[in-house]
Amino acid sequence: YKAMFGKRENWPLLIESFMSGVEISFTILADRNGNFQILPTAMDYPERFEGPASQNNPITGGVGAISPHPMETPQLVQLAGETIAKPLIKIMREKEILRPCILYPGCFVSFDSDKRPTNIRVSEINIRPGEPEAQPLARRLRNLGALIQATLEGNLNDVEPEVRSDQLAICTALVTGPGGPDGQKGYPWSCTKGEIVEVDLKYLKRKGIQIIPSAMTYVESENLLKSDGTRVGFLNANATVKEGENRGDVGDRLRKKLLAAFDNGKIRVIPRENIEGNRLDLRRDIGRHYLKADRIFAL
Repeated sequence: YKAMFGKRENWPLLIESFMSGVEISFTILADRNGNFQILPTAMDYPERFEGPASQNNPITGGVGAISPHPMETPQLVQLAGETIAKPLIKIMREKEILRPCILYPGCFVSFDSDKRPTNIRVSEINIRPGEPEAQPLARRLRNLGALIQATLEGNLNDVEPEVRSDQLAICTALVTGPGGPDGQKGYPWSCTKGEIVEVDLKYLKRKGIQIIPSAMTYVESENLLKSDGTRVGFLNANATVKEGENRGDVGDRLRKKLLAAFDNGKIRVIPRENIEGNRLDLRRDIGRHYLKADRIFAL
């Protein structure tokens, strides 16, 4: 701006269009021949705390995710193929950059009064898995290994995703909370590091909860796990929606199961100043959107 208009001139007015709609994450596998498969959708929880983003509730790298997105329908997946996957892969082929990859577009979706998808607007495209969206997504796939192999070998047209369509999955991030020798504020601000991580693996296995390490390190000389701060790990679990059950009720039970593991200290980072405490923190609303969606679709 300074080069074009100088320091003393009035700067041009920059007008940005408002992107309304429902934010939905898509994950698309593409091979070198242009074949692709769209995996189950997911919903990210980017705000650090429950509620709208603000100065005191910043957007983070993601503190939780659920799959499927509560607004997912077959029509939505088909629309994503026509408006995102096919055009994008066509351009990649023309520019000679098509290769085996994971496409991860972040989108806003518009719906009509009958809750049918009408338009998808792409806000960003990544060539990587979503994180933490990939965790609950993978939990609902029976043949992830076969899909990855087909992506690498160029025959994705022969392998379709085998989705546990009667299931939902919830992934909750365990982040470093406040406190420490310098009064750290906690994730996503300043974080205490180097504290011991304690995990009750037998309990988690019995409850069907997967622990996914993230910002933690194994110290071989001490035979200990230690926190590196930020998002220390993720709790990931799935549940089946049986005949006659509401998806919202099943999602809420699954949410509470993950919270129980945390509240009962089955995974914790031991604070230096209080060996009985827990440095970890988490959002307690991950998964509540299934209840909200049930109410919306009931209207």
